[in-house]
Amino acid sequence: MKKKKRLQKIVVYLMIFIMLASSLLIGIGMLF
Repeated sequence: MKKKKRLQKIVVYLMIFIMLASSLLIGIGMLF
């Protein structure tokens, strides 16, 4: 149970990171 919760947290952080990275790439794409 504890391990699963930790894994869920990692997945949430990964999703947030992907969202930030994609928005950053779109921003860079709009500049150039």
